[in-house]
Amino acid sequence: MRIDFYGHACVGVQGSKKILIDPYLSGNPAASLTPEQAEADYLLITHGHGDHLGDAVEIAKRTGAQVVAMVELAMAIEEATGVTVEDEALPTLKTVGDIKAYLESHEA
Repeated sequence: MRIDFYGHACVGVQGSKKILIDPYLSGNPAASLTPEQAEADYLLITHGHGDHLGDAVEIAKRTGAQVVAMVELAMAIEEATGVTVEDEALPTLKTVGDIKAYLESHEA
């Protein structure tokens, strides 16, 4: 498994699948990767701030990556862009390649 830090909150994880977390690349002076260079099977978005959602829609459209986000953000992305997003409304064990994680939503 390989883990790469691409600046701000953007992290890439590569095992049998490529995962990109919070792909804020365009306009990010710390980014060491451009959206055009980004490759992913999955894009994990932690929350809806622009510096975390970043280039997710562009990368998803170009690569066919599955976007995963909490339910409210998933609905907003789908309505605004037409990109299908897998929402994680209930705690579930998510397996992506070699990585297993429990995804759980919460109310503020």
